[in-house]
Amino acid sequence: MTGRTPRTAGDRPSRTGTTAPWPRPAALRLGYLLIGLLFGAAWGVNRGMPVWEHAVRLLAFVIVVPPLLHAAQRRRRRKQGLQGAPQLSVLRAAFAKCCLVAAAIPATVLLRPYTPHADLAVGIGIAAVVALAGPWVHGAFLVRPLRRPLPGRHNLAGRDLGRFG
Repeated sequence: MTGRTPRTAGDRPSRTGTTAPWPRPAALRLGYLLIGLLFGAAWGVNRGMPVWEHAVRLLAFVIVVPPLLHAAQRRRRRKQGLQGAPQLSVLRAAFAKCCLVAAAIPATVLLRPYTPHADLAVGIGIAAVVALAGPWVHGAFLVRPLRRPLPGRHNLAGRDLGRFG
């Protein structure tokens, strides 16, 4: 530990040994529950559609939502003065959602011959997996933002970003 005083009551030590503002456990669980219900409902309400259409719709959701979430998160952190705090990795969240869709496709295909409610059952399963596993793996989705650009490359603002630019 660095001995730094936590900014809020929800601060916890991160993997690097510093304290970082994390959501409180109840807020984190509620967030993943809501995301799971949304994701599961998106799968479950499209009953009778081909499985590939389910996958395309949810993958579109995966492509659109994480960047919007990332932008909102950056704006909130900037207002609170927490730019160096761990943030949700858009790529890791998108990869996790793609894995969930990849698991939902065969589950739906395997359940359809046995029940007319296969899509609903898989949607409930998606909601349960996200709600239960999300808070547990949340730390793996967090990354520390770069404090300053690497030397040699330039970003859109003209800052030097390293030699591989």
